[in-house]
Amino acid sequence: MSNMSGFKKHARGHTGVFSSTIPVPEVRYMSGTVVYVESLIEEKWIGRYWSADSRINLLQESLPAEAFHLKLNDRILTTGWKWQYTTEAPPTERGARHIAVELSNTESAVDLKLHTLLDGIPVLTRWLEITNHSCEHLPLNEISPWCGQLWLGENFAAGHFALDGWACEGWFEWMRLPKGITEISSTKGQGHDAPFFILRNEVTGQYFIGHLAWAANWMIHFVRKN
Repeated sequence: MSNMSGFKKHARGHTGVFSSTIPVPEVRYMSGTVVYVESLIEEKWIGRYWSADSRINLLQESLPAEAFHLKLNDRILTTGWKWQYTTEAPPTERGARHIAVELSNTESAVDLKLHTLLDGIPVLTRWLEITNHSCEHLPLNEISPWCGQLWLGENFAAGHFALDGWACEGWFEWMRLPKGITEISSTKGQGHDAPFFILRNEVTGQYFIGHLAWAANWMIHFVRKN
């Protein structure tokens, strides 16, 4: 594995990527003031750390949650992942850095590439590239291109477009997140409201914004654990 380190300056900020195999395969993404760390732990690709203020994580800071969710042919591929390599593709037309992490799965004939764009602002872009090496079709039952734990604590609020009926575009509401699972969704086959949410940490004042490029039915779960 070739190490990629250092910073590249852009008009809108800084981006950086550091990749290492000591003691485990790990990638640290830095864009603007955002720091995000992923690594391979016990054959799972884990999202380990988020920071909105450029603070690098300490060794004991680890959020043990899978960085993505994939269900193929009625089977959830959580374990069995092996790191293959981490590469940097040519910059985009707008100058964003393009990082690709390739994983292979020992429990299914599937390879997975996690593509991440960093353009110097505190917003990261992620998509998955799935390759089926078997001779059979693999139905894609469920997919979450990005998931995991964001914060520690119990005092959070979620903002989203609450109504998806006629003339209700832009009806934005905040709600407190109770303990357990909170679901927001759009299942009417309408594409005018893309999946979008804002999470607010009521203690630190930090915000986390998510926007999924998807025009069909969708469902998002927020899980709060004390």
